Amino acid sequence: MNTRIAFYARPFPRVKSWFDMIDEAAKQGMTAIEGFTNMDLTEPDLDVAKKLRAYADEKGVKFCCLSCYCNFALENTDDQIKRMMDFIDVAAILGSPYFHHTLVAGYPTPDYVLANWDALFENAVKAVRRLYDYGQTKNVRLIYEDQGYMFNGVVNYGKFLDAVGRNVGVLLDTGNNYNVDEELDGFLEAYLPRVCHVHIKDVLYGPTPEGMPDNLYTLKGNYFWPVAMGEGIMDHKKYVSRLENAGYTGFYALEYGAPTDDSPLMDDTIETLSSWLAR
Repeated sequence: MNTRIAFYARPFPRVKSWFDMIDEAAKQGMTAIEGFTNMDLTEPDLDVAKKLRAYADEKGVKFCCLSCYCNFALENTDDQIKRMMDFIDVAAILGSPYFHHTLVAGYPTPDYVLANWDALFENAVKAVRRLYDYGQTKNVRLIYEDQGYMFNGVVNYGKFLDAVGRNVGVLLDTGNNYNVDEELDGFLEAYLPRVCHVHIKDVLYGPTPEGMPDNLYTLKGNYFWPVAMGEGIMDHKKYVSRLENAGYTGFYALEYGAPTDDSPLMDDTIETLSSWLAR
């Protein structure tokens, strides 16, 4: 049983809907999935959420987190905040203990981020305070990952947590620190006690490989691209061991960047991670 491994609900060839994702999780012996606002839930729909919850209950699968694309790199963020509140309502219906959303999405260029740092930071912090407080009324805790150029890395992620001033959880994305040219070790050292959910993601990092897309770079101009676990540079065995030794008991959600036919790679990832957690 893969009781602590979850699918992060992103489409891949054998999954066309959240219902497929639930079926696939049950088939793999998983007890949970992490939903992303795609496929059946591109917009907050409470009726669809109720159907998904009922189907998941029938299959013995729960929702460990709901994640959503959001962008506060805007002059007016009221619509984004309202949309996130509606998705928090969805998370509550799904029975998800956690809700996660991006902050400055779409990978704006480092130059844009640096030029607009103060305004972006202030917008995000104000929004997160409102959303966290709203989530508390729904028994849903907001969690945030190390992501993008701003809210990432040991120093700037800490500034974000301090400024928000709420008990937000840390969603550890194992690959994202390379987006600001840092390895994961320092981030784990600083924030391990607050980690309550994990995205397992491998990355390519360094000079642009031949034949690969060239539109995603790090803060210092290095190449950064998500791939399947085992296809990149991450020593996930080391980091999983460190989490387990520290007493982490949450889920490992597979955030999967892969080729078109990713099914064999997905199966290999599940088998490998299961073997580590069984020790």
